[in-house]
Amino acid sequence: MGAYSHLAGELLKTQTGADFTAIPYQGSAPAINDLLAGQTQFIFNEVITAIPFIKAGTLKPLAVAYRTRAPWLPDVPTTAEAGLSNFEVTSWYGVVVRSGTPAPLVHRLSRELHAIVQSADFRKRYDDIGAFTVGNTPEEFGRFIQAETVKWTAVVKQAGIEPN
Repeated sequence: MGAYSHLAGELLKTQTGADFTAIPYQGSAPAINDLLAGQTQFIFNEVITAIPFIKAGTLKPLAVAYRTRAPWLPDVPTTAEAGLSNFEVTSWYGVVVRSGTPAPLVHRLSRELHAIVQSADFRKRYDDIGAFTVGNTPEEFGRFIQAETVKWTAVVKQAGIEPN
């Protein structure tokens, strides 16, 4: 419990008032297997692991929980286009440094990392695994982390999820 797919379901409940039961899985493979077998009605899943099933016609994508359509599934609407205007769920990675790191070093690292993330080779690699590259300033990233913390803390509290 508490994985991003579980939290996505809890966010959906919060935003829509829908009532369904979350089923914890040890990864996406068993969740997809149960969906394919008709044991569950829907799942939240990473786009990249669902694409082979979508292309084979065994899974039907309802929406991507991004702000923009996924280039890998251009005909699939975003959750906003599907009627959930404030529903976005993404996994993300970032680079952080210890508090107190001198600002010139932080900004140099940020510039260097931004150049890497925007390079054609890096973008191609991320496209191949179904990931977006973003890259922004340390200040923008800090605001993003703060907003994500507020959002998911509220979802966890609303759902009554307790750490083990």
